[in-house]
Amino acid sequence: MQLTIRNKKSFTIIEVIMVVVLVAVFSYGISIYVMRVIDSWQFLTQRYELEQDGKLALDFIVRSCKEMDIDAFGNPTVIFGSASGIEFTDTDSETINYSFSDEEITKNNQPLVKSVTSFEIEYYDSSNSEIDPGGGLLTTAQINDIWYVYVRFMLTKGEQSAIYSSYIFPRNFLAR
Repeated sequence: MQLTIRNKKSFTIIEVIMVVVLVAVFSYGISIYVMRVIDSWQFLTQRYELEQDGKLALDFIVRSCKEMDIDAFGNPTVIFGSASGIEFTDTDSETINYSFSDEEITKNNQPLVKSVTSFEIEYYDSSNSEIDPGGGLLTTAQINDIWYVYVRFMLTKGEQSAIYSSYIFPRNFLAR
């Protein structure tokens, strides 16, 4: 009878455990990296949307306010003006209304931009003095003194916010 010793190759339990631990540590490191990439992507996406919404809304407001018309006496055709809204007639005789309520700026009662945390309109005369509506509406005399307008609003999306503002000099006011 002859005994033969066979050389069996196999892994010990220690080797198997070490491989499992190394794979777990490697997987954890990769998952942390992937989560950071996803968080960065979400941050940049929110920032991009915020910037696009803000720039587009400001552009709409500036363009239409630049077309504010004057009447036969050289007075602005502002129907009403307050710290949170304005209504006027443009050069095409179209009535434009911008207002702010419920975290939304609307143009003629149609949403222009959402997620607005503040919105203000300031009015200035030809000597660069602010015309104060006194917490209400501008009077007719104050409306007739308007030379330019300053618009400012803040948007917030997620944890990000941005402020947009512009001085608006209506084209027709230069002829007064």
